Amino acid sequence: MNKFFAMPALILVFSASTVAAYSLEKVVELAASTASEQAATAAGAAIKKKMVNVNTADAKALAKIPGIDSQVAEAITAYRKANGKFKTLQDLAKVQGVEPELLDAIKDLIRF
Repeated sequence: MNKFFAMPALILVFSASTVAAYSLEKVVELAASTASEQAATAAGAAIKKKMVNVNTADAKALAKIPGIDSQVAEAITAYRKANGKFKTLQDLAKVQGVEPELLDAIKDLIRF
């Protein structure tokens, strides 16, 4: 458990094995940095949730991705069933109907 002691120019932070002294400005900077990192992590998690997992999505879900029609979606699911999970964009490129332009357009909308 950390203990904090405030002094006019320093804030001392005690943990089980260390003692650190920080200026008030540094403490504020560290707190702001931590808050920014937490917000970025939460935003990244929200974005990842909205991405379509090409290894678990059915053809109907894949067809909702802009640029993927029902025929390509069926080809993706058939390829996955025959060859196993996709690991990279290059794996997805092996599917008939998935062209480099399509991969470039969907790379931020899918996950593996």
